[in-house]
Amino acid sequence: MSLDRRRVRGIIFKTHAWLGLQFCIVLFVIFLTGLLLMFSPEINSTNKSELWIAPPNAEAQTASVGQIYDSVRSAVPGAQIHVMVSPPRPWFGARVYGHSDRGNFVAHVHPVTAEILAFDGGSFLRKVVRRLHDSLLLPVSFANTLVNALSLVVLTLVATGLITYRRFWKGYVRKPEGEKGTRKRHGELHRLVAVWVAPFLIVSALGSTFFLSKELGLKPELPRAEAPVPRDVRIPEEFNGDALDRLARSCFDALPTLEIDVADLSAGPERPMRFVGHDTEVGPIFGSATCHVDPSTGNLLGILRSADGNLAAKLDTLALKMHYGTWAGWTSIVLWVIGGALSLILAFTGARVYASRIVSAGDARSTPRFRRSTVPVVIKGLGMGKWVYLLIPVGALITILL
Repeated sequence: MSLDRRRVRGIIFKTHAWLGLQFCIVLFVIFLTGLLLMFSPEINSTNKSELWIAPPNAEAQTASVGQIYDSVRSAVPGAQIHVMVSPPRPWFGARVYGHSDRGNFVAHVHPVTAEILAFDGGSFLRKVVRRLHDSLLLPVSFANTLVNALSLVVLTLVATGLITYRRFWKGYVRKPEGEKGTRKRHGELHRLVAVWVAPFLIVSALGSTFFLSKELGLKPELPRAEAPVPRDVRIPEEFNGDALDRLARSCFDALPTLEIDVADLSAGPERPMRFVGHDTEVGPIFGSATCHVDPSTGNLLGILRSADGNLAAKLDTLALKMHYGTWAGWTSIVLWVIGGALSLILAFTGARVYASRIVSAGDARSTPRFRRSTVPVVIKGLGMGKWVYLLIPVGALITILL
């Protein structure tokens, strides 16, 4: 029995249309929050002029982790410092996370002078956007897993869309014809945007798929470093910036091409301190490296490279770079911003095509009760699925109250 290609294509198209309708709203939220998070440092610094600095010259000598450590400890006596992060942008300072008797704080420190720019508790707006993107604010423990599973929906939509769009590679230069009807015009715009944004969707969705596989049990494994000498406290009382710099130098001595991005001082008394970064000769994608040191003895315990781990360890950094668009520095960041904006247009035009089709069918049957606004038509088309969306505002309310 021969396979009816037209029938198969029709089934694939219906699958694409049904998935697009059911998930267009949630994907629009994910795309929007993802786009906003590309500007996360800027969102965090909204209305905080003291956090913005003139980008240092390339020749400027940056402050060491020890100098930054001492600067924060001098400003906040008795502070416990947990994590130190390099500047996210050239126009921002380094971030130091810690706590004192007044609670948790984030210190913003000038990367050259180690001067304290400001203290804050983090941006509430950024926290909400971050949680909305990661878990849709759903009040369930497996919300992150559900959101990462949406990557499978995105990949299915891309695959079914390209299959049903015959000779889609010709669509890169096929612009919409404005004189046609609304449904036709939005359909052409939808296909035009789709072929251009498909690579972005595939790459970022593959990153989420890897996150999903980790949540389901895939574990990156690296060679074990030596264990530190057990100590009574997390950080010895005599520990200071000079001691932190000595630990960092032991890492540089073992791997001169190491660039440190994060100093993690948060481990318990039986765990080592870690300097997380990458080998500049290999690059930030495949050269991920973590230096383990003993804060009590100053001994180097080992440098763990992702290249020495299992396949999951090798792909871990790649997945992060792919999903967040930092795989090629500023070039990929700009591309990801454009991709995020186009994804919003893609979700909207897809919903608009569906709404136009329903309204056209209603006009043909002379039933004037159809509303021409896209949102009500889409919500009505969701059927029972629309009640699932109520969990998002309920989760948001619970998050705000708690």
